[in-house]
Amino acid sequence: EKQMNNFLKEGLGDYSHGRNFPNKLNVSRISPYLHWGQISPNTLWYNAEKLQQDVETINIDIFKSELGWREFFYNLMFHFPNIQSKNLQIKFDKFPWDSNDEFLKSWQKGLTGYPIIDAGMRELWKTGYMHNRLRMITGSFLVKNLLLHWQHGEKWFWDCLFDADYASNSASWQWVAGTGTDAAPYFRIFNPITQGKKFDPEGEYIKKYVPELKNIPHKYLYTPWECPSEILSEINLKLGVDYPFPVVDIKLSRAKALKAFSILKK
Repeated sequence: EKQMNNFLKEGLGDYSHGRNFPNKLNVSRISPYLHWGQISPNTLWYNAEKLQQDVETINIDIFKSELGWREFFYNLMFHFPNIQSKNLQIKFDKFPWDSNDEFLKSWQKGLTGYPIIDAGMRELWKTGYMHNRLRMITGSFLVKNLLLHWQHGEKWFWDCLFDADYASNSASWQWVAGTGTDAAPYFRIFNPITQGKKFDPEGEYIKKYVPELKNIPHKYLYTPWECPSEILSEINLKLGVDYPFPVVDIKLSRAKALKAFSILKK
């Protein structure tokens, strides 16, 4: 209840905008309590409605829609109890996923070479939590840029998240992968560079979880491989040693993904 009241007082007022920024306090952080049954969606729903005279309607409506998505995922789980192990869209059963243990390990450990991805994955490992925007970005990177099966991500999140929920976790991963109902279209591929610049513009989130980059000029924070060698020497940062080079080229991996996913239209 204390967590709920803090969010309704401090975070709900700018929820529609602020919830996209991992360094802001506009997400509820109530998901673990929902998962473990310590608070109900109804309690959140009606307590948010009570603030309609003090908070812009859009913020309340979007928060309620997130609660609605959670209930929708439970509805999916009821009708499709194998949601954790089977694609909701069966056309994906023959999709040519890659199998690359090194890619998977680099993603799990937050060593992909893309700072916003690595920050999200390290937050997950260190805290048992990951901001929702980062869940989408890291998920997209795994299934579309690395072309690894969404079940790898589902299992890792299940093992690491305090709020790991059978319905939400499985349905969310299928949404990101494009394999689920109402899923993100296959051509929607989050660019980790532009996502980092847009949603962590000051770089505070990245520097918190990827301290190797704390001294790199802001200009190169989102693309450290572009930093001139003389600057790297000055800040004593060795790419490939202290921080990895990108595991894949973002443009080439996007093109490869689009080509792979395009076969589903045939």
